[in-house]
This record gives sequence, C-alpha cells and structure tokens, in this order.
Amino acid sequence: MKKLIMLQDFDQFIKMQLYAITIVSLSWSLMVPIIIKLQGVLWTASIISGYLIIQKLSVFIYPYFKNWLLKQSYKYLIILDVFYMLSLPLYFYDPLIFIYVEAGLVVIYGLIMNVFGINYDAFLMNKYSTNIFKDIQYVERIYMASAGIVGYLIVIVIELFTEKLDTIILIFFVMLGFNLVIQIYNYKKYWVELKE
Repeated sequence: MKKLIMLQDFDQFIKMQLYAITIVSLSWSLMVPIIIKLQGVLWTASIISGYLIIQKLSVFIYPYFKNWLLKQSYKYLIILDVFYMLSLPLYFYDPLIFIYVEAGLVVIYGLIMNVFGINYDAFLMNKYSTNIFKDIQYVERIYMASAGIVGYLIVIVIELFTEKLDTIILIFFVMLGFNLVIQIYNYKKYWVELKE
C-alpha cells in the first residue's frame, strides 16, 4: 500500500485549505450538538422531518449553480458565515426564532457548500495528479474528523461543568469569528487571483 502523503509534502495552497477546513470543522462541531438538542426540544418530529426533506430537496437545485466559479462559491460561504454569526444573538432573544433562522441558513449553506465541493474537487483533479488528489482527500477527511472529535469533546467538557448552553454558544461565536478571519485571509491570499 502506498504511503499517505504528509502535510509538509503539500504545496502552500493545499496546506492553507487544510488549516481552514480544520478550523471550520472545529467551529461547527461546537454548534451541531446544540442545534440538534434545540431542535429536539423546540420542534415536533414532523417539523424536523420537513426540515430534513427541504435539505434533501436542495440537490435538485445544484445544476442551476453549475456555472458558478469556485472562488464565487467560496466567497458566498464566507458571506453566509457572517450572516450566521449575526444570527447568533437571536438565541439569547428567543431560541425558537433562532432555530428557524438557523435552519434557513443551513439549507442555503448546504446548497452552496455542495456546489463548492463539486467545483473544488474538479479544480483539484485538474490541477493535481490522481494520487495527489486522493492524498488530499484522505488527509482532508482525517483533519475534519479530528477537529470534529475535539469540538464534540469540548462540548462534553463544558456541559459537565455547566448546564447552560449559553457558554457553548459564546464559545462558538468566538470560534466563528476566528473562522471568519482565517477564511477571509485564505480568500485574499489564495482565492482572489485563482485561475480556474
């Protein structure tokens, strides 16, 4: 079996994408358990099912975004993160309103993220050899899983010491801010001048 390529063997562009995806994965893994808990408490099973159906239906819209440039979809993901960050204070005002706004943002985010993922994979396959592309994919998934595990463990530890979801929401708010700084830096350094 071929040895998996190491991080130092990737070029600067790929290294930055791996760092960014790690921070993004860590940030979202702090929030996902809270959202699932809120949905279970505030929504009926039929509302949750309807929400999940809407998420699945978005796949039929993907082809309409086929002509989006890769950097265009990346920029929209950053804009959606800004909107998500702006929506977080709604949680402290009314968790039910927050959960509906969050659901709408996640449906849009899922749509754009999938369009981005398709374009990103096509870009990588065009730019790198098949073996390098596979290594990027394996390492990316390892980084995402590791960041997710760390984020979920943070939620567990915080919940052991406090019953308040507010603390986790505030930590997520800070992480999302850090996430935005990384993404904006990444966009300006690598994506603005990207040749597709």
